[in-house]
Amino acid sequence: MLLNLFFYFSQIKLPRIVYVYKVLPILVILLTFLSNRSLAQEKFNIIKLQQATFTHHQQSYQGNKAIHFLIAGDSSQLKKRKPIFLFCQGSLPNPLIIKTEQGEAGVFPFAYQNYIKDYHLVIISKPGIPIAPKANTLDQRYCYRDSLTNVFPSTFLTNNYTDYYVNSTNIVIDYLYQQPNIDTSQIIIAGHSQGAKIATQVANSNPRVTHLIYLSGNPLGRFDELIRKERTAVKQGKKTAEEAQEAITQLYKHWERIWQTPKATDKYWGDTHYAWSSFSQPIIEDLLALDIPIWLGYGTADYGSEFCDLIPLYFIQAGKSNLNHHPYVNLEHNFFTVDQTGTPQYEKEPAWDQIATDFFKWINQTIK
Repeated sequence: MLLNLFFYFSQIKLPRIVYVYKVLPILVILLTFLSNRSLAQEKFNIIKLQQATFTHHQQSYQGNKAIHFLIAGDSSQLKKRKPIFLFCQGSLPNPLIIKTEQGEAGVFPFAYQNYIKDYHLVIISKPGIPIAPKANTLDQRYCYRDSLTNVFPSTFLTNNYTDYYVNSTNIVIDYLYQQPNIDTSQIIIAGHSQGAKIATQVANSNPRVTHLIYLSGNPLGRFDELIRKERTAVKQGKKTAEEAQEAITQLYKHWERIWQTPKATDKYWGDTHYAWSSFSQPIIEDLLALDIPIWLGYGTADYGSEFCDLIPLYFIQAGKSNLNHHPYVNLEHNFFTVDQTGTPQYEKEPAWDQIATDFFKWINQTIK
């Protein structure tokens, strides 16, 4: 799980953006339509890249907040009746369209163009994060920072907790469900890393969801990963056992401070206390509560997903057969291969396309 705890993870080199397209400056055309209940006739922006086109939509949240989301494809694709495939992002405040000196990229991590004809592919923006900001407002992790203050927007920080994402995602799903161009027989929600937790809780709270795809999530929550990271460093020879134990002792102290004000959005330890407390809650019982088909995928070299190896045991013990289990050997959190020392091979292509092929094939196999 890529966390916002910059001082703690300052030694990590983030992978490059995948699927970057060398294109002309982004073309944004505003098309005006009559507003009614049809998704294809509402007001929206078309965002056109060389390899794909998106339509930009928004819904209101609690009356005074806007939820922005993209659907892959142009206005003609909106008119076609297709199921929903909604992808929940990980933890970082990345814009939905990332603009760099090398080109532009959408944040779907797999080759989503291959699936536009069969699905309405939906992705929701983080609160307070522009859809396609200027490149100079992005840091080394491609996170958006306010150009005046050089910090994350306050709207993002005050809404960056589990319930906000679950509620806002449900608003988008419930809205789309009412549109005549949606095949409601399949409402698929997928999530990677932090997004896996959000997707799971949406699936539990929204009976319209028919499939869950759980990718690289830590079933024991975000904070567990920090402790596993220390133990992994010992195994890799990067720390002594004594050094790791001292770091873990300090982590316990941070956890105590977080839980003195667990819902605070004005107290920080890399991220807000509310983000830490909400995203660190275990998800095992939520997974077991689901009767819909679940596709579980993760890399065996991802220390944050180690506990995923045990999830099938819980399902077997509960007598449940709705889990499809896919460990990917020698892949890390973002599905890059690792060498014998556990170092990600960022110069090679990640396995996202193969993994997407696997779960879309599984979706088709579950259709009766």
